[in-house]
Formats: sequence, structure tokens, C-alpha cells
Amino acid sequence: MGRYEGCQEMVTESKKEEMEGIVRYFKGHENHMKYALYLEKKISIGSGVVESAVRRVINLRFKGNGSLWKKKIAEGLMHLRAFFKTGRWKELILRVITGKFIIPNFDHQGREI
Repeated sequence: MGRYEGCQEMVTESKKEEMEGIVRYFKGHENHMKYALYLEKKISIGSGVVESAVRRVINLRFKGNGSLWKKKIAEGLMHLRAFFKTGRWKELILRVITGKFIIPNFDHQGREI
């Protein structure tokens, strides 16, 4: 962020407001941006790994030959798998037992409704 401070005088007022909005965003999300730590621990920060996993898990398992799933069932199974693979199965069971588990609805662009 230090480089930003020296640039403020060199831009128009509208660009300055745009830059300030961008800086606010990055400062507000700073706790999510631990790239040096991720690289040090050899954790991938690219989207390729996620895209590959989606292809393998979703497309090959849920869209395989002879597979026909209703959308709601497939989404539920994906949620179950996500809880299991992330080691949160007990949390899921507790949420179901206490009635505090709701499968969110998403529109066609992936936004929660």
C-alpha cells in the first residue's frame, strides 16, 4: 500500500476516488491475502487446481454416463462431500441434529438467493 500514497497527487480526482476504493478493498481483505505464507508452505494460490478438481469431481462423477441427478439432490451430495473432505463431518451432524443446517439456494450465476 505504500506505493499508493506517492501516486495520489499524480491522478485526476475521479481516478483518485477509484484508487481509494481499491485500497479500501485490499485493506478490508488483507487477512485473506497471505500469499507469502501460502508460497512458503507450497500451497497453490492459482485457480487451476480448483478448476481441475471441479472437472474431476463434479463433471466426471455427477455427469458420468448413465448419471441423471436432480439439481437439488446433486447440490446436497456436493455439500455432504465438501463437509466430509474438509474434516467437518461432525459439525455437519451437529448442525443437522440441531436444525441449524440449511442448504443455500443459488441462482444460475452462483449467487446465494
